[in-house]
Amino acid sequence: MEKKVSIIIPVHNSSKYLKKCIDSVLKQTYKNIEVICIENGSKDNSLEILKQYKTIKTYSLKESGISLARNYGIKKAKGEYLYFLDSDDYIEKTLIEKLVKKLEKDKSDLCYAKYYSVYEDNKKLEKTDMYTFDTLDKKEIINNLHNINLGAPKLYKKDIIIKKDITFPIETKYEDVYFVLKYIHSSNKISMVNEYLYYYLIHNNSETTTMDKKVFDIFKIVKLCEKIYSKKEIENTVVKLLTIYNIRQRYQKNSGLRNKFIDESFSHLNKNYQNWKKCKYLKKRNKLKKIIEKSKLLTKIYCHLYCKTHEK
Repeated sequence: MEKKVSIIIPVHNSSKYLKKCIDSVLKQTYKNIEVICIENGSKDNSLEILKQYKTIKTYSLKESGISLARNYGIKKAKGEYLYFLDSDDYIEKTLIEKLVKKLEKDKSDLCYAKYYSVYEDNKKLEKTDMYTFDTLDKKEIINNLHNINLGAPKLYKKDIIIKKDITFPIETKYEDVYFVLKYIHSSNKISMVNEYLYYYLIHNNSETTTMDKKVFDIFKIVKLCEKIYSKKEIENTVVKLLTIYNIRQRYQKNSGLRNKFIDESFSHLNKNYQNWKKCKYLKKRNKLKKIIEKSKLLTKIYCHLYCKTHEK
């Protein structure tokens, strides 16, 4: 008998995208699913849209953040497997079926798929470049931790989440980074479906392009992850995270916040990973990116020039 999959969807002011998201879930070829939507203090008509769907379970919370909504969904989930979906994204109809089959075939604890980036402003569809693998055992997971895409679609086992007390940290941005890394640490084997089955929508309010003071939360997340892994295990991943978020400061229009973030990032790396500029992750970067990412000054100059040339 097919095991139940609980699909957990936090919803907050996403009425523009919500119907497409939910319809993509209800069209899944894998039928033993429950859809759990946690409406989270929306000011638009998201809740009214959810009420139109009689086959989904809808819960309404006061505005409390995506972490509390996801944690609430975990508590309400009846499925042996869990899948988290953002309410502005959508999925291929075979996604859940293929993830379940691959996870069970390999006897894995976690199963990934690949995803498209969808740019709302120009309707561009782009395959996201990802590290590809079939399966990784415990040792291979640690050796490739920095290569694994933390944001890709993935199927979890609920019993591992409960047994290891894995929750999304509240009142903190980038909560999924910690959740995924803690879950991976508790996994003995992970698998991948080498197909593009998820559509990640990038728009003006997307995580990638939205920059405010909450961007500093990545340091809280990094410190939480450093308590789970040894420095040797986590170094490449921390370097990858912080250098990526350094470059993302190009979207930060406030130059003071931009430079402060880059200063704190380089300070953390220099203090905790003295030889980080020689780490495996950076060695594989192309020459120009490597030069910029190793230099605090060049990183600041790059972000400043990007902001200037993209001013509206």
